[in-house]
Amino acid sequence: MWELDRERVSEDDIVSLPVHQCYVRATVGSERTPTFSMEVRKPAAGDAGVAARIREAARPYSVSAAEVAAREAHHAGGRVKEYRERLEALKAGDSPRRSKRRSRRSKHPRAGTASQESAEGKEDEG
Repeated sequence: MWELDRERVSEDDIVSLPVHQCYVRATVGSERTPTFSMEVRKPAAGDAGVAARIREAARPYSVSAAEVAAREAHHAGGRVKEYRERLEALKAGDSPRRSKRRSRRSKHPRAGTASQESAEGKEDEG
């Protein structure tokens, strides 16, 4: 909002804009214009046949909302299960097992990491 000049446009002005209205602060050449409001043209009515063809062509590249929800539920369930298992292990005094996804370490540690430094220390000792 500060980019629009807070003395001319308030937060209330922005959140109460009608549909197809906006505030603009443009740069023309090297000069900034004062903030102004404008109405954006409403989109023309579309052709239902063209829209259907576009949706059909995009189908191989998209996922339905139901499938997204199912995937999220599946992954969330796995995370909840993992959390509960780790919590039970902590309560029992065991060291909790981390998930494979989170416990993987890079085959190539970054410079200055603890694993690299300890490896270098072992070489110095030998």
